[in-house]
Amino acid sequence: MLALRGAHSLAGRHYDVLATWQDYAGDVRGRALPCDHYVPEEQPEQTADALSAFFAGA
Repeated sequence: MLALRGAHSLAGRHYDVLATWQDYAGDVRGRALPCDHYVPEEQPEQTADALSAFFAGA
């Protein structure tokens, strides 16, 4: 599972998002991007790069 989040969002500042999702999925990867809540709209290139790498198996 790929979990992208905004570093400046509520979840990005106050929760360990990857640890939370590990209760529901075995392979959890992701990171915080330098934005607020609307990750794809605020960081489209970084979102696309993360998705491409994830689906390529990197």
